[in-house]
Amino acid sequence: MLSLQHHLLAIGTVAIAVAFMGCSDETDEASPKPSELGVDAGVDVDPNIPSVESIDFESTETTERPTIHIESARHRGVISETPPLSTDSFLTEEMAQRIIVDTDLTTQSIEGQDVSQTQNSVRYAPLGADHEFFGLGLQIWDMSDRDVEPQQRVDELRDQFLGTGDADDEKAPSGAFISQRTGIRSLVFTADTDPYVFVLSCDTTHCERWDALYELGTEIAEAH
Repeated sequence: MLSLQHHLLAIGTVAIAVAFMGCSDETDEASPKPSELGVDAGVDVDPNIPSVESIDFESTETTERPTIHIESARHRGVISETPPLSTDSFLTEEMAQRIIVDTDLTTQSIEGQDVSQTQNSVRYAPLGADHEFFGLGLQIWDMSDRDVEPQQRVDELRDQFLGTGDADDEKAPSGAFISQRTGIRSLVFTADTDPYVFVLSCDTTHCERWDALYELGTEIAEAH
């Protein structure tokens, strides 16, 4: 009887050992290999290949893109790769306040006029009354890259305007003409030196006489 018990105990011990070895093998198979874990698992890594964390994206060379400018006026929201023609040097707020006196002014483009690198406009109107009065405005065309000469462009505009007449040769810039309709006076002329064409406009409330437009138009023409 004692011998049989020793025999059974021996068999149980072997079975437990075999089961334990089986569990160990399963654990090894379930555990990921170092090559499956990445660089933190102790696997040798080629030092010449940067990891994702070591890449400097800010210093990575990129293709330079042109500056874009959002156009205004009736083409609001249109994207252009070149800036529109600047109006800053042609008609300033200080110049406008000589005609529209004792009031703050709003600054905007003239509605319905194109905006591009060769054409633009600016309009100064009394603050809070810009829908009641036109105020003072200037349209500018840069003719330097066009086949038409500035004075020829002025002559073409005369055929397009209504209520036109000859400007006072002694007071207005050379080759200018005038136009008046719906309460707005306009003086159309060229710059003295540079290839610009201008339309200087003012409502009849602030420009009761043409002399104000003649004087300001001559100043603009002589400055360019």
